Amino acid sequence: MTDGPPDRFVQMLFGYALLQALVMLRLVPWLRQQAFSPAAWAYTFGVSALPLAALRFVERGQAGPISCLAIPLFIGANLVIGWITLQTLRLAFTGKLLSQQ
Repeated sequence: MTDGPPDRFVQMLFGYALLQALVMLRLVPWLRQQAFSPAAWAYTFGVSALPLAALRFVERGQAGPISCLAIPLFIGANLVIGWITLQTLRLAFTGKLLSQQ
């Protein structure tokens, strides 16, 4: 809604999103102990929103740490979503995706 680099408030919101991502990263060992289910797709919104925001920052001329994080966040998000896709396909091919439990 503005021109030029994102303002400080938006940068603070991005910092909060990074904090939430670090909290989720800390939970990965616990999440991996759980049986995989299609509910894992609930995480993909947050996983994809963070790198998209970083890429938009860079697109609008943001420099500094956010510009350094944009590509690694994008790669990480693609790896996570790809892993969820592969696990979902595995369940589908083994007939366990829509199984009644």
